[in-house]
Amino acid sequence: MAFTLSPSVDVTERDFSGIVSLVATTPAAFVGRFDKGPVNERILISSVKELQETFGTPSVERYGSDWWTCYNFLQYGNNLTVVNVAGSGATSGSAGLTAEYPGGPTFFTFRSKDEGAQVNGALEIQVVTAGMTYDAGTTTDAFTFRPATSSYAARFGASGDELSLAVIDRKGVYGPSGSVLELYEGMSSIINAVDDNGTALYYKYQIANSDYIKIDDGVGEFESIFGFSGLTGASADYSAGAIGAIGITLGVDVTVGSADLDASGALVSTKTNFDRVPLDAHEATTNARKGIVNPYTYTLQGGAYGTAVTSSNKQTAWDTYFADPDVADVSILIAGDADDALNRKVIDIAATRKDCMAVISQPVGSGFADTASLANKATLSDVTFQTVIDSRNNDLNRDTSYAAMDGNWKQQSDSYNGITRWLPLNGDIAGLLARTETDFGAWFSPGGYARGSILNVNKLAFNPSKAQRDLIYSAGINNVVAFPGSGTVLWGDKTLQTKPSAFDRIQVRRLFNILEKSFATSANFILFEQNDAFTRRSFVNQIDPVLRDVQNRRGLENYRIVCDESNNPGSVVDRGEFVCDIFLQPTKSVQFVKLNFVANNSGSFFSEG
Repeated sequence: MAFTLSPSVDVTERDFSGIVSLVATTPAAFVGRFDKGPVNERILISSVKELQETFGTPSVERYGSDWWTCYNFLQYGNNLTVVNVAGSGATSGSAGLTAEYPGGPTFFTFRSKDEGAQVNGALEIQVVTAGMTYDAGTTTDAFTFRPATSSYAARFGASGDELSLAVIDRKGVYGPSGSVLELYEGMSSIINAVDDNGTALYYKYQIANSDYIKIDDGVGEFESIFGFSGLTGASADYSAGAIGAIGITLGVDVTVGSADLDASGALVSTKTNFDRVPLDAHEATTNARKGIVNPYTYTLQGGAYGTAVTSSNKQTAWDTYFADPDVADVSILIAGDADDALNRKVIDIAATRKDCMAVISQPVGSGFADTASLANKATLSDVTFQTVIDSRNNDLNRDTSYAAMDGNWKQQSDSYNGITRWLPLNGDIAGLLARTETDFGAWFSPGGYARGSILNVNKLAFNPSKAQRDLIYSAGINNVVAFPGSGTVLWGDKTLQTKPSAFDRIQVRRLFNILEKSFATSANFILFEQNDAFTRRSFVNQIDPVLRDVQNRRGLENYRIVCDESNNPGSVVDRGEFVCDIFLQPTKSVQFVKLNFVANNSGSFFSEG
């Protein structure tokens, strides 16, 4: 309260209404090889339609299994972060704007987000500016209006700052041939320009949202698409249609604001007229290249596939894009068609992060990179009862509750290529984890008839007998079984932890993951608060309703929270520590059903109760 000597009313607020929201553990992650799509960046995919639009259709080659792994997960879940990895030497397509036409030094370069030869000649960039002669917005081009002056520029007395850009598919690689993939209209060459809603209009900020192109990393942050005319200050040409960025050394775009107004409120002359044309168009020798009869047009070339993607490439991508929980918020790691080294890498990341689970299958050969085709094979002799157990016991060499392994492969129809192909089941198992959480709760088992039905199965590599299922399950591997008349079902819920405990079950591991992550997020707001009984009681009041809700939803048998002077004595407080002990009794899943039937003689009487 402000100091006052006279009667007054002072109103203050303090917010003690902190709550804990359970985090979702359905987001999954996958690293794969695809024939198209952005390379080396995390892309969120929520449907098969998005998968196809972003990464195309599956290759008929063995690595096409990566596409199908994503497809299979998306049959159950809708939150998959994918990284498309490229082999060594892979390059993106590019188009450079040159200072002298043709063949002069390049001053501005566009690049495709895809790497590979498929972009060559396929992606075309069209640009129109307020300073060019061509009248954009006709029925023969992609644009709807001719660029002129943005409302931001007009507010300060500037003109001609608008430019527009279209991305066209000329070969039908990303859409129908000739289709407009993206259209950015009414952008501005003024760095700090915004529209009436406060949205940034600067063309570099707008283009950064593209799914297909990007500005080369070698182009400076504000280095201009218009280039540098070679003239500055009093020598510069500020008239309409002049070349190069507006009289700024090295061709850098500029800001416009109140600081550029003189005492009378007039804008400085050097920032009045933005009617520019790119330097390469000015240097052109034909009307087509000058932008007189059509938009400035740049076709991307020079993309190359490089060497084949290897397991090592994928391992590096997993480390780069998913190892840090502060950067990538995911809860399920899908190994896909992997070899032993890749399986181990995915497991190690999950075990190190301690907030997610890895799901793996038995490797077949060298995984996705194997040249041996798994298409149109009637049987898959590489996956048997014995090979599954040997893979777990002899090759995997991992013991952790942060991973789970299934014990089969499935044959699935590939309608895109008109074949059948054998695929690992970890994409489906990951999908079951996501669907179980969505429909029931992360603490329910994903196995069994109620929640474990697997889709799109022609047949399994082998159908384990009861005796085989016992041995497979004893090795910590979850059976996948085809029951006559009941479909194909995940028949287990074990993690790869060998020690018998609550954490050898998937649902218990995921219950603790979701609670630990949620409570840790909430605990961030305790940092730097007073370390006293009030803060401890406030935290307990936040987490207790969450645990009670999980208990009511059958995730916990019982729980207890201790956060008082007993575990926060003076010595703990003096060290700046805050201790909260949370004791949980997770609900177990039924693993064995025992039905006792007793035959009685006639005349026997049964009492109720």
